[in-house]
Amino acid sequence: MLSFEHTAFEYLLVLRLPREVERQVTYFKDVFQDRYNFPNALITYPHLTLLKFRQFRSYEELIVNRLKQMAGYVNPFQITLSGFSLFENVFFLNVTTRSLFLDIVYKQRSLLLPLLCAGSNYYHFVHQPHVTIARALLKNQSQEVRRTWTMHSYEADFTVSDMLLIKRGAPYESYKPVCIIRFKGHKSYPKQGRLF
Repeated sequence: MLSFEHTAFEYLLVLRLPREVERQVTYFKDVFQDRYNFPNALITYPHLTLLKFRQFRSYEELIVNRLKQMAGYVNPFQITLSGFSLFENVFFLNVTTRSLFLDIVYKQRSLLLPLLCAGSNYYHFVHQPHVTIARALLKNQSQEVRRTWTMHSYEADFTVSDMLLIKRGAPYESYKPVCIIRFKGHKSYPKQGRLF
């Protein structure tokens, strides 16, 4: 029998939305659920995913420490949501700002990768951030959403000052918080040196 430390969990590193924006996105999910009888819209609370991975519990402290180290380079930053979009079978709100933090996560991925890879476990860095309303839409639902939702407008601007690491043990369990990591911005991001 495997110990708790050697149990693989699914982790998400997310940016939380302010309460008002979260309420609005939850409203969109409720409307979607009522209109299309589609419970998938209500499974997760509204957020912006940065990174998804599976890893053993024994790596959790190392990962949290690495994320805290990265957060030291980041000041709180502005996020802008603008309009609804549909890509394949996912319906979402667009993020029209590209943050310093996403650039740093991308640049630091080589430092994170040794902590994220465990055998055949997977990881995924989000390159196009978005706020999901519903996923796994059927073809007829996607067509209806394209006709009715993508012409509506929605705008929201807010400042993000931390990120949240959450985890779950099984695919349909609820995510549980691991820790909140605040953006401190007290360090300068290291630049590659020049030879000449």
